[in-house]
Parts: sequence; C-alpha cells; structure tokens
Amino acid sequence: MRKSISLVGLLMILTAFAQAQVKTVAQYIEHVQALANRADVKAANDYIDRNHESIMREWIAITEINAPSGQEQQRAKYIESLLRNYHLDDIHYDSAGNLVAVRKGTDGGPVIVFDAHMDTVFQPGLQIKATIRDGKIYAPGIGDDTRNVEALLA
Repeated sequence: MRKSISLVGLLMILTAFAQAQVKTVAQYIEHVQALANRADVKAANDYIDRNHESIMREWIAITEINAPSGQEQQRAKYIESLLRNYHLDDIHYDSAGNLVAVRKGTDGGPVIVFDAHMDTVFQPGLQIKATIRDGKIYAPGIGDDTRNVEALLA
C-alpha cells in the first residue's frame, strides 16, 4: 500500500512537472517568435542575407590564417584590420594581448559583451585551405570559433 501511494505521488509530481515544462516550452517558442518578428531582428537577418558572399569570404580568410595557441597575432592583426574598416569606436589590445573592440550603442542601455577566441589547436606552420562544396565550407578549424568571430563581425 505504501509503495502504491508513493508511486501515485511520484506520478502526480511528474505529471505536474511535465505540464509546467510544456507551458515553459510553449512560452519559450512564443518568445523566440516574437523576437524573430521584431523589425531590428528582421533588418539584421536581411543584412546577413544580402551580404552572404562577403561574410563567407571573410570567414574563409580568417580560417586560413593558422593561429596556434599563443601564436594568434597574425590572425588578430587581420581581424583588427576588419574592425578598423567597420569604424568601431575603440579597438585595442588589453594587457593580456586580447583584441578588444567597442561599438557604442544608441540608447544608453546596459553594456553587452560578446566574445570569441581566435586560437586553434593546430601546429605552427600548418597551411589551411578552405574548400566549398554544396554551399558548405570545409577546413581544419572552420568551426573552432572562427565562425563565432565572423558572426560577431557580420
């Protein structure tokens, strides 16, 4: 009898939890859809669509600069040149050698920080060459945060 009551109680708790999760998932989906329908988000997506080819070229160029840990200066200099072309407000290296760029907002809201790493796990001297097949880029390290660096640039 005690096991039956415990089992029923557990089932009731699990059912309540599952119902709460469904509501949470539904709320999450609704929130994501609302964000996707915002004019500024649509404008950002339109920008990405219009500039797809140049974004891909930039991503490939970054990826093809080998950047073993502690030796990412060449890649950092290339990214710095891109940032300067984008006319960011402040571009500098911090005391640890990290490349930092600031883009001031327009409405005085909170500070938001985005980051990505530039180094890879490949040995010095490795020649990286990206190839495109069926609209996808293939290269060693193509996703080892070069994608996130390029996403931030785009």
